Amino acid sequence: MAVNPPSLTRLASRRRGVALLLVLAMIILIVPVAVGFTQRAVLANLEQRLSAQEQVAGSVRAQLEAGPLQTWLAEESGKVVVGPEAHTPRVEVLNEKWRHDECAYEVRITAWDQCGMAPRSALTAGSPLRAAVPGGILERFDQAESDPRRSEPAGLDQFGIGPFAMDHSALRSAFPSPDEEDVLSVGAWIATHPVGDSGSINVNTAPLPLIEAAMAAAGRGGIEAIIAARREGRVAPLPRALERENQASKSHQAPRLVGASPSWAVRIDVRVGSSRRSWWSVYRQSSGRWECVQRCVIPD
Repeated sequence: MAVNPPSLTRLASRRRGVALLLVLAMIILIVPVAVGFTQRAVLANLEQRLSAQEQVAGSVRAQLEAGPLQTWLAEESGKVVVGPEAHTPRVEVLNEKWRHDECAYEVRITAWDQCGMAPRSALTAGSPLRAAVPGGILERFDQAESDPRRSEPAGLDQFGIGPFAMDHSALRSAFPSPDEEDVLSVGAWIATHPVGDSGSINVNTAPLPLIEAAMAAAGRGGIEAIIAARREGRVAPLPRALERENQASKSHQAPRLVGASPSWAVRIDVRVGSSRRSWWSVYRQSSGRWECVQRCVIPD
């Protein structure tokens, strides 16, 4: 049997060692690359899925606007009565959850009566209506109004805080708390699309302090009948004296008192799987039809 010389044995051993080192080096290089490819593939798949879910959410929003929302505006919005204890004119139009093909869906439509808020044009310095708006909201409003960079109002974006700005702590849930929204949101207190030059105040949806302030501006009283009707869920009739005063109020630009609203701000929230999207819109009634006059995406 042939015996390898010691030099050849050492050479073969050294070659095996080098080969092993090369294999280890290749493994060290290949594994991260493979992991990187896997991570990128997972991320790409996730992004593709989220993109598809966002497209579905947009389609759901369009169907909600064309169906349930239009039906509510046409048939129910004119009969809305908010309890006298309400701080903002908020109405829940729709709140539904369901599952389809292993995917969770959730939709919510919330409406705020633009005639149940303080008209932007009536909140000038010295206006009695300012006392009916929380100080923090007024501060944001005044800062935005005095900003020379402010563009012409196109909705809540004029305030520089985003439409229906949300408390970050509320983002833990699928949908933020409506109460927290109302406290923090300028758009729950100040009408961005008032009806008429000086705006209108809906006695069936506006907070009672705002109605009292509007009645004081018109030099009228008689809020007791309005409170009684709203407590019972009835539409509050406008007394004749107030109707006559509405005509006279045009001369000094006091807000008109009305019993129904032709202008509603609407928030639509849609969740499809792990994707959630929200939109803010304003609808106005014109010639018997409800039209969207503004829509923007609400950032997370």
